[in-house]
Amino acid sequence: FECGEPLQIGEVYEAYLTIWTKEVLHVFLEVVRVENKQNGKFEYGAIFIGMSEMDASRIETYGTIQNMNV
Repeated sequence: FECGEPLQIGEVYEAYLTIWTKEVLHVFLEVVRVENKQNGKFEYGAIFIGMSEMDASRIETYGTIQNMNV
């Protein structure tokens, strides 16, 4: 994900993620990668922390659909 604010690797952040069905999932993300982009923004890689099985399944389904459309 992209963000205009500098975040720290290893830190956990609370977020609200809107998925393809327009549902909003309340999640916690641990930042595991950061890249400073030329446009002044930062690109981050993160893992989900403590996500319910139901929400994880929704994310997995989205990934499967995206891979089929590539």
